[in-house]
Amino acid sequence: MNRIKKVSRPVTCLLALLLCVMLLASTAFAAGGALGADRNGTPYTYVIGYMYSGSSQTVNTREIFTSPNNYDIWLCPVCGRDPLGNSQGTALSPNLYMPCYGYDIAAAGGDMSIRYALVRHRHNNGQLSDDRVYIPVNVPMYAGCYYGYDLTEPAGVQASAPTGWQRDSAVVRFSGGTDTGTSLPDWSAAPGDYGSGIHHYEYQINGGAWTGCPVGDPTVTITAGGETTVTARVVDGAGNASGQTATAKVYIDPAPPNVPGVTLSTEQWTNSTVTAAIKDNGDAHSGVARTEYSLDGGSWTAYSGVLSIADHGKHTVSARAIDNVSRISRTASKTALVDKVAPVISKVEQQPDSGHTEMTLAVTATDADSGVKGYAVTTEEKAPALDSFSAGTPKVDHNGVYYIWAADKAGNISAAAKVDVTALDIVPPVVVKVETQRTWDAEENWAKVTAQDDNSGVVAIGWERAEKDMGSRHAPDPITWVDSTAEAAFIFTGNGSYNAYARDLAGNVSEPYPFIIDHIDKHSPVIDSVEWDKGWSQSKTITVKAHDT
Repeated sequence: MNRIKKVSRPVTCLLALLLCVMLLASTAFAAGGALGADRNGTPYTYVIGYMYSGSSQTVNTREIFTSPNNYDIWLCPVCGRDPLGNSQGTALSPNLYMPCYGYDIAAAGGDMSIRYALVRHRHNNGQLSDDRVYIPVNVPMYAGCYYGYDLTEPAGVQASAPTGWQRDSAVVRFSGGTDTGTSLPDWSAAPGDYGSGIHHYEYQINGGAWTGCPVGDPTVTITAGGETTVTARVVDGAGNASGQTATAKVYIDPAPPNVPGVTLSTEQWTNSTVTAAIKDNGDAHSGVARTEYSLDGGSWTAYSGVLSIADHGKHTVSARAIDNVSRISRTASKTALVDKVAPVISKVEQQPDSGHTEMTLAVTATDADSGVKGYAVTTEEKAPALDSFSAGTPKVDHNGVYYIWAADKAGNISAAAKVDVTALDIVPPVVVKVETQRTWDAEENWAKVTAQDDNSGVVAIGWERAEKDMGSRHAPDPITWVDSTAEAAFIFTGNGSYNAYARDLAGNVSEPYPFIIDHIDKHSPVIDSVEWDKGWSQSKTITVKAHDT
């Protein structure tokens, strides 16, 4: 049984200083390893010890020490002498002892197995003592006076969380815990092995620093995306944190899935069925639950396989993905272009060139959807292959009956437009005859050329010497042309072989028509001899002999 003895002021001060240094070594945590404040910054109040006094284990009064590194005011109902020896209150009963300011300490110098509270004494007359002393709060004093403290950590914490992926947040709830110790739970209980009780819960996020729940709120709300591991411990009223922990995993999906992909069998105009395939592109967290499609703004339908789009027109295929917490992705869209209506030719205008050698067939055609791709020309009323169509204006260089076709960009071919081309001239004219002068002339002969053309008509008639190189006709032109539509007369001053030609409006030149000029005689005859009878007579016969080359 310990006995009270007064401690001198120097010893008291030295002891207080030593213990204060040791107890102030860490202010962030309570004596039992728990945090000093909750996540909102509100300090925790721990019961670090109890002191009660009484007789035969009958509690008369008890003081609760709640601040291990600060002093509390100890209000006593009765008291003995103060440190100066002055009487300050009512004398104690023979079997009731209430120490006032100094005690034996189990281990001088501050045995850390003993917990202390720094207290001041208030006398029953209301006067507050100037002395501040450390009182051991976890060892019994002498008869009738006890100190209690809870050194045993609690256990049995539990953590629970929603299973599976959550959309925005999840509440992790902490529960359970038992506690034992050597303190009294209330003012009337007898001394014994009591715990300080479950005070609050603390938790770690993914192995990080411990965070305290507010007293009375055993939960934490998780909003971080992905998987979060929450580890919990329980703290008792004396600030002892449990070594045993409980773990819960939380899964939060804060983001929608990735936009799905839409693939069409063709993104160009077609006159056949278009297929559409939809592929989800994943989800960062809970995963894609399903994909959906909408056709032309209609209702959303779960996608189960390739879509077929056969109806005429433009069709919008939209797709979206939905994850396992019902978040919806942004929408992807593609347009299927189906054209099953052929173009229509409304007019074909024939436009010959200046020489009537080529006819441009100016086609007027319309197509309401994919548009006209090109045109083709055939001589039979049979649609040509699609690769026969070109975007250019069709042209022909022969007269005849033609069929004009238009194709659209989807591959539809119009009905044929029949045209009869008659204004082209690719047949050269013909020199019908050449008449030459058949009488002799000393200076010149004439020749008359007659020509005809059944198409564009004769526009010129000409001639050239037959001895010239026919190839020289092109540059420079050796033919002497005169404008004429049927006949032309030419004067020649020399005998020889000549060719006559005709040219039509289309520029076609006839084949050469040979003729000869041979009745020009530019040489005088020669008298070879003159003979007559030399005798006298009433008449004479004179014979003249001459020749001409």
